[in-house]
Amino acid sequence: MKKIRFRLHQVLSLFLLFMACANTGFDVKGNVTTPWRCVLLADTLNDLVNNTMVASLNPAPAPQLFADTDWIKPGKSVWHWWSGKYVNYKEEHDMVDDAHDLGFLYSMVDEGWERWPDKWASLAKLCDYAKEKGVGIFVWKHSKEINFPKNDYVVMRHFLDSVKQTGAVGLKVNFHGCQQSSGEFRTYLNEVTREGIRGLEVNHMKEGPLPASHNAALPFTRYVTGHADYTPLGLTEPGETTWAHQLATLVTFYSPFNCIAENTRFLLSSKNVQPALDFIKTVPSIWDETFVLPQSKIGELAAIARRKDNDWYLGILRSGAAQEIQIDCSFLGDGEYLAEILADDTEAGRINLEGLNKEANLWQWNTAVPFKKSIERVSYEKTITVHLAEHGGAAIKFIEQ
Repeated sequence: MKKIRFRLHQVLSLFLLFMACANTGFDVKGNVTTPWRCVLLADTLNDLVNNTMVASLNPAPAPQLFADTDWIKPGKSVWHWWSGKYVNYKEEHDMVDDAHDLGFLYSMVDEGWERWPDKWASLAKLCDYAKEKGVGIFVWKHSKEINFPKNDYVVMRHFLDSVKQTGAVGLKVNFHGCQQSSGEFRTYLNEVTREGIRGLEVNHMKEGPLPASHNAALPFTRYVTGHADYTPLGLTEPGETTWAHQLATLVTFYSPFNCIAENTRFLLSSKNVQPALDFIKTVPSIWDETFVLPQSKIGELAAIARRKDNDWYLGILRSGAAQEIQIDCSFLGDGEYLAEILADDTEAGRINLEGLNKEANLWQWNTAVPFKKSIERVSYEKTITVHLAEHGGAAIKFIEQ
């Protein structure tokens, strides 16, 4: 991408030209279509997070395309990339079993499947097996390999038809991070997530890991414009964050197709993860209501409650020193709730991360603060005290009684 630089006198000239046009106006000949530009202003972070402006700038879905939407099913997905890139058929076959055991709807087959012997037959066989297990297969494709307008996108059409014939239920056409969030999911209801986000995969890379401040800012920046494919939950490579911080991203970050990063075998077999396994299995990927707690502050503390049906979930992301916070439960409905609290266990020994993930680039963060689980009975009149470690967090599930 070319960088455009202006000297000071050029900037002043452009500013003066703009001011002149603002005062006098200018004539436009013919039809001109310009992109939307908008600025979002809100009195509170709750108002900001719940805005729908960007999506509303897009047309409503075409009835002839989306008369039936039953085939669009939000849900969580397993993903092998975090624990080993360029997977073989057997590994993806095992991932289907793990998706079933976790209660996830999908398995995301990443780059590399097209190098399998007889790829279309292999993919069809995998899809058939997954269907028996109640799991849908998504497959990965780089957009540059099919995005050719010639002959009414014949290359893309042929590829999509071929994928459909295998029995796969979805496609991740990757624009590799550059695709801005512009609210097109309102028009195209089958867009269930989108990149355009600096996601957890950065923890694997030389420029990583992501700082806690990045995570604590995202709900009030990138996610304000819509869903995002952050690929949350990296217990084996959390960088400076804690395990409870990582669990909280399952609530604070929104993606109808929520692709979970962590190694499925680790989630299912690690005794240190077991107290949180039910939370990981049951946390929804879409919500009926969202409420931002007032003590939230961009880049420092993101405390976000979300409701699905009658149950509430709360995710807390902290960036900075250890902190004790009071959770006002007035967002809950009437009646009693059982609060299952997964919070930083600052009194326990740190988890040794060495050897847990062969793909991990741990740098100096080779240990992590674990979480502890506690249970309280609460109502909308109650307050919960949560102790957050440095760069810590908490995840709470409120179950209506």
